[in-house]
Amino acid sequence: MSFRNSFDQPSQYLYIGKLWRPLDNYQLVHLKLTWGILHGYKGQYKDKVPFNSDNGIAPLLLPSIGLSGKRFTTDVVFFGTAGALVTIGVLVP
Repeated sequence: MSFRNSFDQPSQYLYIGKLWRPLDNYQLVHLKLTWGILHGYKGQYKDKVPFNSDNGIAPLLLPSIGLSGKRFTTDVVFFGTAGALVTIGVLVP
């Protein structure tokens, strides 16, 4: 995934992940965990990411909770104490 971080720097997150549906009676609910390498927080902002190296590479673990059905998905991704991101996706036939 490529994006511009909060400090307007080009950044990338290369990851793998796992999705669980822990509630048998509520199959719409899922939990996700991704882990990978984050790149892009450099210069004066390199200390904004824990374990960030001098070249702007850091390990990252992101949990999320969401809902998904046949034609939609939504997640709240948590960035530790830094904030959260809401994602929404719709399948268009």
